[in-house]
Amino acid sequence: MSGKKMVMKVLALTNRSHIQRIEQQWECLSARYGFFHSPLYYNFYHPSINKLKYQVCFLAVMDKEENLSALLPTYKRRFSGKLLFFNGEANHMLLKPDCEEQVLDSIQDFLQRHHLHIHSNFIYEASPLERLYRKCGWKIEPWNTAYFADLSGGYEAYLKKFSKKTIDTLSYKRRKMEGVGRCEVVFTDSPNDFDEAFVDFVKLNQNRWGSQAVSLNTPSSIRQMNALAQFLLLHGKLFLSFYKINGLKVSAYFGVKDSTSNYYLQAGRNPSHDRFSLATLHMLEIFKWCCANGMRLFDFLPFPNEHKKRYATGSTVIYRNEPIG
Repeated sequence: MSGKKMVMKVLALTNRSHIQRIEQQWECLSARYGFFHSPLYYNFYHPSINKLKYQVCFLAVMDKEENLSALLPTYKRRFSGKLLFFNGEANHMLLKPDCEEQVLDSIQDFLQRHHLHIHSNFIYEASPLERLYRKCGWKIEPWNTAYFADLSGGYEAYLKKFSKKTIDTLSYKRRKMEGVGRCEVVFTDSPNDFDEAFVDFVKLNQNRWGSQAVSLNTPSSIRQMNALAQFLLLHGKLFLSFYKINGLKVSAYFGVKDSTSNYYLQAGRNPSHDRFSLATLHMLEIFKWCCANGMRLFDFLPFPNEHKKRYATGSTVIYRNEPIG
């Protein structure tokens, strides 16, 4: 790319009809980022935004040929004016390669001219969004961690992160588990199996977490998760795996899959099998499945715990900033 500065303009897209005009270009742009940054996820997520009395205010950066160079998906409270909120799941500014400097300059200028501030709890370390905050002089602070497992080298390469002692212990526990009964890992991807599978998943989640459950602790939250799961199933994105002993489901992992990545959302298990390291054995079987199916990344998403750290090969700091005004 030459040193000539690109001419760009920023558009604030404030309703669905505006966004639909750039949806095809957005689809192409989001291919580098995955499901949570795609129009597909937005089409599921948008109705809940409306119910919360927010409205979209996507910042689209266009070049002089009216091609989409970057997209920053923000929302604002209706009639609130100057404060934008960044969607937590869609935690990236989407942009074409080799134009970041011009994009950030354009967005900074737009925000300053319109006296706008963006509030976010999901500013990933070393991301264009972090660089935008620092460019604008907005204060950010570390507050969370996202973990991930790099599976690009294959399953055997991934296992090298564990010590020989750990591998031997897991092998011993797998043999003990197999001594209890016939073990198998299954994946639900058929509408015919979905209703029963979702009920079993919720039961296992509540068996494991009980009153500590956050996302599945009320009928309304279960309905919302069910709607997401059905949406994912319809579009071939549902990841729902069970570990079974003698035909009985004893562990579940629920998440999202796309062409190269798997995203963890929820899990559950029967605690009576914890002595066999059930969660770990199930997770390793999932990683083996991911490697066999060309998935190079298992993303645990934000909010750390020991369970995620145990399997991760790396992590990313997440910053937040406080709203002003």
